[in-house]
Amino acid sequence: MLIVLVPFSAALTSVYGEFEVAAIVFHLNMLLIGLLFSLAFSYAIKRGFIAPKDMARALTLRKDSFSLPITAAIALLLAAFVTPQYSYFAYLLNFVVDKILEKI
Repeated sequence: MLIVLVPFSAALTSVYGEFEVAAIVFHLNMLLIGLLFSLAFSYAIKRGFIAPKDMARALTLRKDSFSLPITAAIALLLAAFVTPQYSYFAYLLNFVVDKILEKI
């Protein structure tokens, strides 16, 4: 359901991106979308909604699904405590977070 707020939070950011509130709304939206996706994916694995032949790949994807919430949390902290203008660059760390999660 939170995916419908992406156009609103993106538009808010495009107009008022230099303000802390707009950045926090955007990053909080991304954080909640990522968390809910990760929870839904973990639930699907736990309850057996994934075919047994795809289970190995699903377990790998479950770890990868946490990269967006981690990256959004970093961006949220940057927006709240450092500067909202540069907090959007935290999403470039998504590749780094993916690599770290692969090694765990």
